[in-house]
Amino acid sequence: MRPRRGYDRPPEEPRTRINEAIRAGTLYNRGGQKLSAPIEGALLRSDGAVAYPIIDSIYVLLADEGIAVDTI
Repeated sequence: MRPRRGYDRPPEEPRTRINEAIRAGTLYNRGGQKLSAPIEGALLRSDGAVAYPIIDSIYVLLADEGIAVDTI
């Protein structure tokens, strides 16, 4: 069954790649802010272009907080 709002929990691998890029200091969100803390998980937009972080068990769905998947 697909989610109603066009978001999917990504498999473990993208979260690992995101956290590796954060640790390397090379990842910025769509708002241009450098990410410095690892994420618990992410919601991947249905087209696979943007991942929205889960931080402290909170789904952060703000457009500027999204992570462009093609940058990781």
